[in-house]
Amino acid sequence: MNQILTLILLVVILNMTIKKTEAQSNISVVYNSVHIGKNIALSYSHVFGKHSILVGTKYNLNTIVQDNQNEIFKKRFYATNFIEHWGLVLGYNYTFGKVGSIEPYVFYELQYTNSHTRNEFVFPVEEDQDGKVYYTKELVFLGPTTALENYIGVGIIIPVLDYLLITQKVGFGVSIFLNTDPSLVYTNNMFWEMGYMLSAGIAYRFIN
Repeated sequence: MNQILTLILLVVILNMTIKKTEAQSNISVVYNSVHIGKNIALSYSHVFGKHSILVGTKYNLNTIVQDNQNEIFKKRFYATNFIEHWGLVLGYNYTFGKVGSIEPYVFYELQYTNSHTRNEFVFPVEEDQDGKVYYTKELVFLGPTTALENYIGVGIIIPVLDYLLITQKVGFGVSIFLNTDPSLVYTNNMFWEMGYMLSAGIAYRFIN
């Protein structure tokens, strides 16, 4: 009961704080290239002062990568059903103010995905009398694996009209992988990798 009352109190305080500021809301559609692959995100953000909180969903795009780098997770996430295409996006932005008409900002963003990975492995199969080794390629779908991608970075908002914006950002961070495939014994059920994100999109701004 005390926890419920505390939560209600926090919501009331936050609502009063927002009402005392010049509140705005944005809806954005963004194309992201991230560590595990590519996606299109639909997000809602509430702006109060120089701060904004973002929440949304994303649709993971299946892409086939043939870089022969023996990567397990990097650009390898591949949805095998409708649900695995979808993930969540949460974020926080801090805007410094305007430089001319452009709004630079710093951000933190979390992207959640639960999906299989598409991997191609090359195995030696035989060696002839001259010492020449022959290999075979095997396509393997591992998972599903949970990815928690954490990025911090910088971005800019470019107004086209009063209500229409162009957004761009770049970030770096750590991707944490949970519930990894048992065949990947070296991951010990959890693994992490460094990565980056590139993002560009458009947003519609509602001014209260």
